[in-house]
This record gives sequence, structure tokens and C-alpha cells, in this order.
Amino acid sequence: MYSLDINFLNDRTERPSEAGLGRAARIQRESPRPIYFGIAVAIASLALVGGAWLFCKSESAVSPTTR
Repeated sequence: MYSLDINFLNDRTERPSEAGLGRAARIQRESPRPIYFGIAVAIASLALVGGAWLFCKSESAVSPTTR
């Protein structure tokens, strides 16, 4: 079989370097509401799964004491 060699680096155009790239740009702070929402969803889902697991374990642990 034949292999196809493509060198995209040779096809790239040269760009002049931009001054000031060494300095980090300021990051604009947005509302932390999505982070809080994500944390709340994660905690709620863990609590739901943990509660379901505990419920299933308690149901299977109950053994009949009388026959």
C-alpha cells in the first residue's frame, strides 16, 4: 500500500509575532453561579445514589426472625 505524507507545517503562512504576548491578559471574572450550581448538582446526585445504596443494603440486611 501507499502512504500519504502531508506536511501541514510547510503549508502554513508565517505570521508576524505580536508584541505583548509575554504578559498574561487579565481574566474577567464572571458570576460564580454556574460553579455553585454544578457543586449542588454533584452533591445532590451523590446523596441520591448514597441514599439508594443504603436503602438497598438495609432491605437486604433484614432477615426474617420468625419462621
